[in-house]
Amino acid sequence: MNAPTQQERLAHQCSESLHSRDRAAQMLGIRILECGPGHCELAMAVTAAMLNGHGVCHGGLLFALADTALAHASNSRNKLSVASICTIDFLRSAEAGTVVIASAMERFHGRRKSSYDVELRDDKTRLIALFRGETVSTDAAVIREGESCND
Repeated sequence: MNAPTQQERLAHQCSESLHSRDRAAQMLGIRILECGPGHCELAMAVTAAMLNGHGVCHGGLLFALADTALAHASNSRNKLSVASICTIDFLRSAEAGTVVIASAMERFHGRRKSSYDVELRDDKTRLIALFRGETVSTDAAVIREGESCND
């Protein structure tokens, strides 16, 4: 196994830094599985408290998971980025007890605008939703002053 590159270490630190400040993701139990430059994989276990009136995971919470994956992938180069446009196509429901995996992949990376696809899959690898997001980068850094970049 190869040692992580400097860009991979930076992406990991950016992801950890974002997650440490993301109260909503923490409340939802979102976990970081993998991260790298322009991509990430997050997981969220669907609990009974996340179910809507139909007894399946609320679509807004699935959107929140996908949006969080977008944030981790788009901020992986230590350039603060925010979502500008996002859409989601719900394909299948997720019930309580299901672990939903969000895999975000960068499709275009520009100086200011970038584009990402996020797939949501259940623990049986069935596609639950497709999410597409565009981001706008700022000149600010993700890692705040005093946080180390050398993990």
